[in-house]
Amino acid sequence: MVDLISSVAAQENVDVFHRFALMRHWHDVDGMPFEAFLSPDGLHMNDWSYNCFAKALADAIADAATPRESSTAGANVSLGLGDDLTNGIIAKQIVELAKTGERNPDRLCEGALKKLREHLFGD
Repeated sequence: MVDLISSVAAQENVDVFHRFALMRHWHDVDGMPFEAFLSPDGLHMNDWSYNCFAKALADAIADAATPRESSTAGANVSLGLGDDLTNGIIAKQIVELAKTGERNPDRLCEGALKKLREHLFGD
């Protein structure tokens, strides 16, 4: 089904945001257990993951609507970073902040993005 959706999207020149790819990244790359971002039913995302998903989707929409020279993707390329590396850095920061006891989804995501900006731009 994912391949079919991707194929139709490519034919229609429409971007697709792959939610499960984000979840798989959290699990496989960042080592987060599924229980950390799924609700107790084991099927749906929890508040934290929906919040981070929404922020990632908003960033993807903004990136798609922004000329490449000023987009995050353009910065990634100019710095020699791939999207996977950037996502990995953000996810690792979220995990580190969560280990300190932070549970507020907004603070986790914003804190991780702040750390990435500091690392990249010295802000």
